[in-house]
Amino acid sequence: MAISLRRPPRERLLPINALADQAGISRATAWRIVSRAGLTHHRVSGQRESCIDVLDLVADLVARQLGKRPAPEPQPSAPPWQCPQCGHAAYEELSHERRRCHHCRQTFIRRTA
Repeated sequence: MAISLRRPPRERLLPINALADQAGISRATAWRIVSRAGLTHHRVSGQRESCIDVLDLVADLVARQLGKRPAPEPQPSAPPWQCPQCGHAAYEELSHERRRCHHCRQTFIRRTA
């Protein structure tokens, strides 16, 4: 029975996929972490290891990778582009910072926080 060297057997794929599901990341992300670390389903730094040992290493790598990127904090909403004279938000863009009100035609600069 010949085993393909290009793709691991399905039963060896499932634990890493399950690990990705448990970690709340996509399976593609988990496999990118595995490949960046130089791991395959049976190889760690050139030495054959059991699938369980590789899973432990992958779990550690995933935890470290996720630790580097904490959940983004919600950003406050940007200040509105609003005319200071009449309060209308309809405008034409004159430059990155300058606007002209469609209602009273006053030119104004974006409010900064």
